[in-house]
Amino acid sequence: MGWGKSVNLGRGMYALGYPILLVVARCVITFPRNPVASLGMFLGFISTDDPFMRLDVADWVGRNQKSMFWFRVKKVLRRGGRK
Repeated sequence: MGWGKSVNLGRGMYALGYPILLVVARCVITFPRNPVASLGMFLGFISTDDPFMRLDVADWVGRNQKSMFWFRVKKVLRRGGRK
């Protein structure tokens, strides 16, 4: 994934209302494979400060992504890191 594509992915996550914790987690997971894409994704998310860019479903997507993220964390912790 190139620089421009990863920046646009970060902007898309902002527009959909992803929580910052999920964005940071995706950047940390992506960093060992592609540091440039990870940095671009994070900078695309934080550089988008236009409040009108948020989509109308951003609140729902943000809540849904946050609940799925914590569900996965609890699942991993309960099973001791195994899938």
